[in-house]
Amino acid sequence: RSRVTQDAVRICGVVVCAAIAALCTKHFDTSIALVGAFTCIPLAYIYPAVIHYKLVAREGWEIGKDVSYAALGVAMMLFIGFDAIRNIVQGEEAASIPCYRH
Repeated sequence: RSRVTQDAVRICGVVVCAAIAALCTKHFDTSIALVGAFTCIPLAYIYPAVIHYKLVAREGWEIGKDVSYAALGVAMMLFIGFDAIRNIVQGEEAASIPCYRH
């Protein structure tokens, strides 16, 4: 891919994140959960398991471990992502945290 295409993809990502932040200022914690669901969870659970599976895993238990970690990551990503989207669409407030005062 050309450098211009890579820059355009990065700019679109920043614009989407800025639009989410602008539309969800009332629910900032929910928008952070949405961004984290689709960026941090894959980095923490899915990508390492897939890379280990492709490069290192040879025995059945290693393959099973990598597949289960990746599946757990996908399940968490979908659950948290859709929960955040549902909270944004329905306008629900985040769960009340006793030590947090508005």
